[in-house]
Amino acid sequence: MIGRTVRALAYLALGAPVAVVALAWTLVSSVLLLLLAPTQLAPRALLGATAVNRALARCERRRLGWYSHRPVPVPYQPAGAGPVRARAAAVFRDPATRRDAGWLAALFPVALPSMLLGVAPAALAVGLATAPAWLWAVPNPNAPALIAPIVGTWPGRCAAAVLGLALLPLVARWVQTLARGQGGLARLLLRPDDRQRLTALAERLASTRARVVDAQAAELRRIERDLHDGAQARIVAAGMTLALAGRKLRGRPDDPVRADVDLARRQLDGALAELRHLVRGIHPPILTDRGWPPR
Repeated sequence: MIGRTVRALAYLALGAPVAVVALAWTLVSSVLLLLLAPTQLAPRALLGATAVNRALARCERRRLGWYSHRPVPVPYQPAGAGPVRARAAAVFRDPATRRDAGWLAALFPVALPSMLLGVAPAALAVGLATAPAWLWAVPNPNAPALIAPIVGTWPGRCAAAVLGLALLPLVARWVQTLARGQGGLARLLLRPDDRQRLTALAERLASTRARVVDAQAAELRRIERDLHDGAQARIVAAGMTLALAGRKLRGRPDDPVRADVDLARRQLDGALAELRHLVRGIHPPILTDRGWPPR
């Protein structure tokens, strides 16, 4: 709990300076884009402002990934090459561009109150819990009557420490709730949308299927090569040996061994024919994908 609370406090505290920078840049970029909209510089200004927005959004994704231990995928679609206007139009049509701008605009009103509501109770609870260690060094002769016993006496300081220790679990849960709320909103805006996730999943599945098909085709080619160069060659050699044996027995028509040799030759010819048919039937799956029917 201590580690999660410290991480949540750091996430909330770091959000305030980032929010100030994001708010200032949002105001400046909005004014510049409005002023340059009627001019020829509008596409270049849009590309430049979007580049800065995406850099700030990447910082937010890294900060959120560090806090939640779950990286946030980058949702941007490739703008491609071409004229400036075409690239600017592609960037403007990207849904992630608008979500980045929305998060940067909403970061200040979200992060600053979250930081104050999280850091102040945590500082109060930690201060009360450690009161005996430092409160004696802060004399206050003008303290109100209700606070003077706590500030000026050891029993009062110990009571403050007990109260602070009792508040620490509640404050820790409160800080983690604030951080989860801010992180959930950030993840909702900065992650890829459903369409982009489905597109990325389809691309991964297509790439995986292509690798599987290539591996299967390579394995089939290996089997075909082994059958052609191995078993088929040995069957042909055995058939030639039997043919030579049949020639040697040609002068002895009554010898029963000759009939056995002829039968063995016919069986080898049948096995060789079946093996060749099997080899010809091995069909790489990539050919089927490209419209070549199996034989």
